[in-house]
This record gives sequence, C-alpha cells and structure tokens, in this order.
Amino acid sequence: MPELQRPTGPPPRFASFREFYPYYLAEHSNRTSRRLHVIGTLLAVAIAAGALLASRWAWLLAVPLAGYLPAWVGHFFFEGNSPATFRHPLYSLRGDFSMLAEVIKPFGTKARVYVCGPTLLVEAVATALVQMALPIEQIRTERFGPTGV
Repeated sequence: MPELQRPTGPPPRFASFREFYPYYLAEHSNRTSRRLHVIGTLLAVAIAAGALLASRWAWLLAVPLAGYLPAWVGHFFFEGNSPATFRHPLYSLRGDFSMLAEVIKPFGTKARVYVCGPTLLVEAVATALVQMALPIEQIRTERFGPTGV
C-alpha cells in the first residue's frame, strides 16, 4: 500500500473543467484505481436508474456510497493520494463520467457488452450504455428473477 501523499500548500485552482481534467487524470495514474472509479460510476448509475425505474426512492441513498467507496479505495490503497472530490467535488464528478466515457469509446463498433442480472439492473445498465453512445445492437442482455423487481 503506498504512503498517502499529503497535499502541501493551497489546493490548485481551476477556471474551467478543461483546466481541471489533466489534473484529474494525473491523480488517477494507477490502472487499478481507474478501474475502481469506472466500476463505482457504473454501479452508481445502475442504482440510480433502478431507483427511478422502480420508484424505489430509498435506493438513491446508496448511490453516493456505490460511486465513492470503490473510488476512495483506489485513492487510498493504490494511488496513495486523497481524492480530488474533497477539494473539487463538481469537477471530480464530471471527471468520473468523462473518464468512464473515455474507457467505453475505444470499443467502438467492435464492442459487445453482456449484461446479466435482475430485470431492473439489466435495464438500468443497458440504458446507461445507450446514453453513452453505445449502439443498442451491441448490447446483449439476460434477465433473471421475478420481472418488474
């Protein structure tokens, strides 16, 4: 486990997300940490979409935990730095989605994504993938369990 790097001096200031994003990427140089961020972001999107589709508003309480817990594990155990979320929360959230989009884009027309699980989870993840510009023809799904749950 790397030693946690404590920031020295005042936190950097950014006039725009365009200025912030290179800093964000530098704070996510470890491959495992990036993967944990992507997993957390996808999980948070899936839970939020499932909550909306099922009108289960209490599920929305799990969204921040699902998104941040894997990301923070990545920072503390693999990057050895503190999350930019603490200093730049909105830019960091946008950075998470930008990094997710960058991970998904290279697959292009060759990607085949398989989503398996309960109906609401499958529909939520498939919807999020389509919203990230993955053609629906490239998404394969398998649902199990009671429908509508």
